[in-house]
Amino acid sequence: MERKGVNPDIKEKDGRTPLSWAAYEGHEGIVLLLLERSDVSPAAADEKGRAPLVWVAGVGGEPFTDRGEREKVAKILHERDEVNLDGADKSGRTPLSWATGDGHEKIAQMLLERNDVNLDSMDEDGWTLLSWAAGPPSWLVLAEEL
Repeated sequence: MERKGVNPDIKEKDGRTPLSWAAYEGHEGIVLLLLERSDVSPAAADEKGRAPLVWVAGVGGEPFTDRGEREKVAKILHERDEVNLDGADKSGRTPLSWATGDGHEKIAQMLLERNDVNLDSMDEDGWTLLSWAAGPPSWLVLAEEL
């Protein structure tokens, strides 16, 4: 990242950035390094409208890393003014929806502490936060769609 000509916020074909990958994997150190830079957007969304906070909150089912690491990354993003804590992806799912749908209780609790999170949000299929919390895990619902 210290070399000239390297774009630390470059988007892949599907619009994902290094920050979204680091967030998803729970790589706290890499997230902190990327966020030190002024040319990295903590709110950059991919083609499905999923920003790094959505990825760390639960997209893709069970994390490849310890949940504690993802919680640390979620807290880092949660504290950034540029991050929309209630920002829905193109399917209408918010970070809280993903966290409740994948059982990330501590991330969900962190988001619930805020007054600017809509507790009555509904995705394009009519699922509410309570539906996701009580229903099958997100990864199972996504697998059934394939």
